[in-house]
Amino acid sequence: MHALSFACRALCVIGVRPPSRRVVVGPGRAFLGARLAPSGRSGGVRPLKIPLAASLQSRQEAITREMSLLPKEACLIRLFNAAGCHQWDRLAPLAREFYDLGGSLEELVATTRFLVTLIGYGPALKATLTLHKAGFMPKHVPGKVGGPPGNAFELVYTSVTDTVRAKLHDADPVLAEWIRTHLYGDIYSSPGIPLRLKQLLICSNLAMADMPDQLFGHAIAGLRFGATLQQLEEAVHLAVAIPEHSIKPAIVDEALKILTLAQRKYRRDFAGSPASQQVAVAFGSVRIPPLAPLTNGPPSMSAMSGTVAEPTPKPTQVRHVQMVTEKTIAAAPKVPKPSAGSESQEGFAWDVLESERPPM
Repeated sequence: MHALSFACRALCVIGVRPPSRRVVVGPGRAFLGARLAPSGRSGGVRPLKIPLAASLQSRQEAITREMSLLPKEACLIRLFNAAGCHQWDRLAPLAREFYDLGGSLEELVATTRFLVTLIGYGPALKATLTLHKAGFMPKHVPGKVGGPPGNAFELVYTSVTDTVRAKLHDADPVLAEWIRTHLYGDIYSSPGIPLRLKQLLICSNLAMADMPDQLFGHAIAGLRFGATLQQLEEAVHLAVAIPEHSIKPAIVDEALKILTLAQRKYRRDFAGSPASQQVAVAFGSVRIPPLAPLTNGPPSMSAMSGTVAEPTPKPTQVRHVQMVTEKTIAAAPKVPKPSAGSESQEGFAWDVLESERPPM
């Protein structure tokens, strides 16, 4: 679905996907799962009573009553997941609510850009254009652009960083570098919102997308960055309360169980050693990039990159390429040449192949 979930899958060395437990129910109504809370006995649960059949407003009010998240954080989580569900008409009202709660332009822009990590460039651009047109993004905000990658990848994956990198490299070395250097090195390392809130955004969306394996690793990271189990659960409930987006109660229930397992591992392996939320980036890499020079025609690669064109390959390199081409053509299946005067597309392709065939 996106590059970040591919990176999360590499965390299977510490991930767990337990069997789904039964949905917590009330008198004739199914609820959105259960919140674990001390009950004086092992395994006790306290249901967060939010009827699935309730209206959006009543469901969100039920969540808000016991919320430990800051109201503006909850608003950003709702906005993030509304964009993830392509509900563009909800973005402007949520942005207005966010500003009324004391939110800043930098936080709103950072959250919108962060959509790239899980949702993709297209929705991130659509959300940006929607909010820009509505007047909620009146000016540009600096972000991490170019330069050496920031260290967000190492901060998130901590002691299993090398294991994750090795698994990504085994799967696809090119995609692995894109994830490490651009997805984490630029987007995730960009300022505006803290790593704790970024993990809350990620966990809320992973729960809604029914991706418990990835949720486990990112929930641990969220706890390390200062989030609480209650805040992670609230983020999940806010995400699944998105209107016109059906979520099975069993999916929510399983996500809540994953969060509990993540807290157990956090207490066992990481408690007492809070992680730094300070991302290290190169000086001058957080900026508003200038518009590249424009031309009437397609720009050359050297003009686009600002570098000198690569030198012509040496004769030995040319010969090597020619040998590979000859072997490839020789091994290709023979295509019968069409009759004279044929205008078929296949005949055109055959003629091109013949004209570009190197001399033996």
